Amino acid sequence: MKTLIAVSLLLAISSVSSWSAAPRTSEHAPEVSVPKSAPEIDPQEKITINYDRVSCPTGCPGYSMVIRPDRSVEYEGKENTRVLGKRTYTLSAEAYKAIVDAIKRAQVERLADEYEAVPGRDGGTVILRLSWGGKTKKITHFIPSPNEPEELIALEEVIVKNAYPREKPTPQ
Repeated sequence: MKTLIAVSLLLAISSVSSWSAAPRTSEHAPEVSVPKSAPEIDPQEKITINYDRVSCPTGCPGYSMVIRPDRSVEYEGKENTRVLGKRTYTLSAEAYKAIVDAIKRAQVERLADEYEAVPGRDGGTVILRLSWGGKTKKITHFIPSPNEPEELIALEEVIVKNAYPREKPTPQ
């Protein structure tokens, strides 16, 4: 009889500890604070964007752009690009705003610092450095990457669409 009581008591204790460790629905789950990898960008702050597209052995474009808060762009086409050489030009206010808005939507401060390449494939690399308020976020994106977020792809596309030179200005 003592054995039966002891087994029953152990089973009761075991079921209580299993219940307390069981997952709960979000309705009852405590709120958990997730640390951020970098501070959020204040919309009022000026952002400097360095966009470097590193070429690859299969003919990917190689160029760099520095986009400053005054909307000036320093571009250098290195290889396999429509525009080769150094250029400087000014973006429209709308183009710069589109880029800044894309940075906010992408929440770059929460993106990883690096996105690894698919083994055996080399589609080039994008190195994106964003500087604001004395802070810098650098993202290295090997193309293609199995874990690249859509927000990063969209941000890169907006930068290129709005800042890549549209015509061949006079070299400087």
